[in-house]
Amino acid sequence: MLVETTLLRRRAAEKLGELSRLCPDFQVPNWLFTDEALQQATAAPVAVHRAERLAGVGSVVHDATCSIGTEVAALRASGVQALGSDIDPVRLAMARHNLGAPAGLCRADALHPVTRDAVVVVDPARRVGGRRRFGIDGYQPGLGRLVDAYRGRRFVVKCAPGIDFDRVRRLGLDCEIEVTSYRGSVREACLWSAGLAQPGVRRRASVLDRSEQITDAEPDDCPVLPVGRWIVDPDGAVVRAGLVRHYGARHGLWQLDPEIAYLSGERLPAGVRGFEVLEQLVFDERRLRQALWALDCGALEVLVRGVRVDPDALRRRMRLRGSRALSAVITRIGSGSAGHARAFVCRPSR
Repeated sequence: MLVETTLLRRRAAEKLGELSRLCPDFQVPNWLFTDEALQQATAAPVAVHRAERLAGVGSVVHDATCSIGTEVAALRASGVQALGSDIDPVRLAMARHNLGAPAGLCRADALHPVTRDAVVVVDPARRVGGRRRFGIDGYQPGLGRLVDAYRGRRFVVKCAPGIDFDRVRRLGLDCEIEVTSYRGSVREACLWSAGLAQPGVRRRASVLDRSEQITDAEPDDCPVLPVGRWIVDPDGAVVRAGLVRHYGARHGLWQLDPEIAYLSGERLPAGVRGFEVLEQLVFDERRLRQALWALDCGALEVLVRGVRVDPDALRRRMRLRGSRALSAVITRIGSGSAGHARAFVCRPSR
């Protein structure tokens, strides 16, 4: 048991360590975990981002699935008066240890509210027995039951990033759907109910690494044009939230195809990795190999959208022996019989 706790604390240092930096009262290296609870715990930067949004609601916040206490710690570190409850007595005991006294925790079922006027945060389990549950009905508790339990209340529900937005709307939920990424990885989708959502916003992408947020309330006048100097692969949160055109309009970029998420422009947005186009051609493996060999390519990054290509297998078939590290962006341009696959050989900006 001691060895397992030590190993879990080492894993937790990267995922939750920012809580210790933000608030000395929460020393994550001394926390207790189970393996599944640590897997399900929200990464500290994501929890802190949510806590900062909730800091302005002027109300007590109740984490109704507090587990080991990560969200409550982030809320309190942001100056929010926060309570917690959980149905699992083991995780609740760990949360009491992790958060210290007075913990403000109790045992309760998230489907049976124990607070009246508090804003409620709920994180339904999406892993059962170590396996991910992707459908909203497979959450524990199910999303539909949670919405019914808190209908008419102000609440926040964390969901898997691949959630079907149309299914959410069919629940009769008037909400903002926020998709959050950190370190280039989409971490979660979050539903913000009426009273917490920004007026007029139905979808939001939050890219925590760059402190950038973009919403569907912004302009989306993004034209479709031939490739420019740079190709930009938007952050996954932007793509998942359906805000590629909005992102392009904000940064003066354009689409290569109206159905494909790649953008292009003459300048890169600040802090964004891009791909400087060196050569473009109709996608054909023989022609692509010739272009890569002529450019002295030895290491190849392959990005693919809209074309059935296995990047790893393609990379092996190129048989590269050069000294340069390059990228190949392969995508479909046009639809129907007029559509064709194109390859852009590029120099990555970093």
